[in-house]
Amino acid sequence: MTNRLALIVDDSRSARHVLTRMLESFGLEVASVESAELALTYLQSARPDVIFMDHLMPGMDGFAAVRVLKSNPDTVTIPVLMYTSQEGEMYLSQARALGAIGVLPKTLKHADVAAVLQQLNLLPADSTSSSGVHRQVTHTQPVHETRAASPPPVSVNAPEHKQEASTTQLNDHALSQLAHRVATETRDELLLLNTQTTRRLNLWRGLVAVCGALCVVLLLIMLALQNQTQVQLDNLHLAQRQLMTQMNKITEQHSVQVSADLSSSSSSLITPQAAAEALPVPYGEVPLSGARLERLRTLVSNLRNEQKKTVIRIETFMADFCLNSLAGGSWVTAPDAALQSSCEMVGNPYGDALRLPQRQSVAFANFVDGLNKEPNGKISVQLVEGGHQLRVAYPERSNTLTAGEWNRVAERNQRVEFSVQTEP
Repeated sequence: MTNRLALIVDDSRSARHVLTRMLESFGLEVASVESAELALTYLQSARPDVIFMDHLMPGMDGFAAVRVLKSNPDTVTIPVLMYTSQEGEMYLSQARALGAIGVLPKTLKHADVAAVLQQLNLLPADSTSSSGVHRQVTHTQPVHETRAASPPPVSVNAPEHKQEASTTQLNDHALSQLAHRVATETRDELLLLNTQTTRRLNLWRGLVAVCGALCVVLLLIMLALQNQTQVQLDNLHLAQRQLMTQMNKITEQHSVQVSADLSSSSSSLITPQAAAEALPVPYGEVPLSGARLERLRTLVSNLRNEQKKTVIRIETFMADFCLNSLAGGSWVTAPDAALQSSCEMVGNPYGDALRLPQRQSVAFANFVDGLNKEPNGKISVQLVEGGHQLRVAYPERSNTLTAGEWNRVAERNQRVEFSVQTEP
């Protein structure tokens, strides 16, 4: 008897492997496909002696495939066994109604396969006699040698008989080899899956590391920009403090000079014919205060002994300075070494904003008010606003003129002039 051919249709690789080894142990040639569509294509050029059909598969399921096979005259006589995890009398009835001859469970035993093949006359003569398989198969009609009619339905739910010792040893050995091969293939698949998973994890770790590095770089850039901004602010504050220190020094120098001038002339009286005495006023100072108040007190003290009425005329004059702006809108004199052409303003925003009453300190105003209100007072004070009348001409502007040269002239033009007039 020539080798018979069995076709396995199942999407499970391990299920195909298990059933293939069992069928090959009985001397059958085995072909296997993983879908019903591939099985229909295979049957166009081959005619197996039996088909083991899975039920649940992607695409066309087992029942749909059986319908197609039983509706085709070329394949209607091929015995079909449902090889599935589905079970129960209801399922068996449905399978038989479609044309399947029976149902085999996925957890089948060696004896189950032997019983089916024996009923289908697919076992070789020596295999049938030596196997000693006695399996009751439920069917509705006897199995014939030819396939002129549909094969009988097969059920593997009949009671099992005891196997001979030789058959049991053979089956155990075959199952041991099969289990070893399945374990080996499963281990290889697990190793491949582990390798792929490790690669994916390494890829994600690399992406996370790159993102972390970019975040660190951005943070460092932000910190560097913040530090640079802070350094610029500190330099600006330092420059402001230096300018204020410079202004204070200039003011102190003028005060010392004025004090020296007052000391040298404190004992002298201004006669009616004497020219006006001019005292400089640094930029930013109240004109009628400080050294100018002290000079007025000295004049009044020296004029107390005069018998005639005396009027002290005090006239204030403003000058135009070379200025730079500070944060907050205030103005300061430009550094001496700076070019006059680089000054942001040539003018006097502080002095021009003051009217005559605002050009007096509180002490100066109180002193003048008290002096003018003295009963039978012989000394009175007259205040006059002189505007921008020049005492010294400003230097001619050029590309080499410095702010210091310009402002030294402006300091001489910004002044308070004292003159004394006595009645005849």
